[in-house]
Amino acid sequence: MKRVVTFFAVLLVVLAATVAQAKTTSATIKTTIQCSSCEKRIMKNLPFEKGITDVKVDVDKQTVWVEYNDTKTDLKKIKEAIAKLGYDADDVKRDAKAYEKLPACCKENSGLGKH
Repeated sequence: MKRVVTFFAVLLVVLAATVAQAKTTSATIKTTIQCSSCEKRIMKNLPFEKGITDVKVDVDKQTVWVEYNDTKTDLKKIKEAIAKLGYDADDVKRDAKAYEKLPACCKENSGLGKH
């Protein structure tokens, strides 16, 4: 019985140390999102990227706010994930093939307005 208690005590200490090491960071990224379809695409895909803990999209300001565990990912990888969806992300240019697959309303200067 004493070994079981000792085992769980050690396990608890290890878990506490792991949680203490997890550090969250947040950043706001300027993007080329245009409409609510863009917002849905970002909200559907970005949370599945490793290390991302929260995402907020502001279509009017064309920004994506992310909170992430910086021991699992970094800002460059998050920007690259946004670019792979077809949008510029600060200094990271969008993937051309992904951009071409976007609906017309999600493309810059589409003239279709926000919906």
